[in-house]
Amino acid sequence: MQHIGEQRRSPSEQQQRPTAAELARTIVSGPYSGSVLTDWLDSAVAVSFWVDHAGRIVLFVSDGHPLARVSCLQANTAADFIVDAVSVQQGPDRRTASVEMTGRLSPVNPTDAAVALTNHARARGLEDVTDLGRLWTLELRPDRIEVNLAAGSHLVDVADYLAASPDPLAQSAHRIAEHLNSSHREVLLELLPGVPPTTPVTMVGLDRYGIDLQVGEYLRRVCFKNPLTRKEELGRELFELRRLRVHA
Repeated sequence: MQHIGEQRRSPSEQQQRPTAAELARTIVSGPYSGSVLTDWLDSAVAVSFWVDHAGRIVLFVSDGHPLARVSCLQANTAADFIVDAVSVQQGPDRRTASVEMTGRLSPVNPTDAAVALTNHARARGLEDVTDLGRLWTLELRPDRIEVNLAAGSHLVDVADYLAASPDPLAQSAHRIAEHLNSSHREVLLELLPGVPPTTPVTMVGLDRYGIDLQVGEYLRRVCFKNPLTRKEELGRELFELRRLRVHA
């Protein structure tokens, strides 16, 4: 049975959503904190980190941090690295998803460490690496990756994780949804031909492949014609979707 106002769509269009590998890359590359657990720690400890375009994960620890001792050990120290995705909306439980990586920690060579520190400082809005203080740089090389979502957990192949890319809309999705929900409800309705204009419509999700809309009591997925590679492409894609549906 079709949902209210729903047109026939191909199975590929209905299923066009981020893969578990893409979700993992998006979460790990997000503005979240990480935590690390090793054999000698009783509980996980917080750690700053940076992820490059190839998915390489570099951790930053100060002299007094429990992980600083890794630099005195042989490479390939076993560790669990966890990144929690946290909603910008306030609430008792703001954790929306997490990625857990089991792998090995190794000291980073000076040249790569300098690059990582420079990018880490830039991401924090600092002009000089020295503003970070003295930090050890450690690389995590994962051999097992698990994505934990409300709907369940998914194991991710390491090669698939490295080949994936973060969602270009992830950091803007909440702000875009707030703007459209509060000021441009007519844009959302135009994506849903056949839906009465008085029907409550709210954008509840946005990614490179499409938009999730709460339409009354139903959840609808509107897929983009092509996956977006930059957030600046969203306006053009919405215009094209509206044009196609208005003239359908």
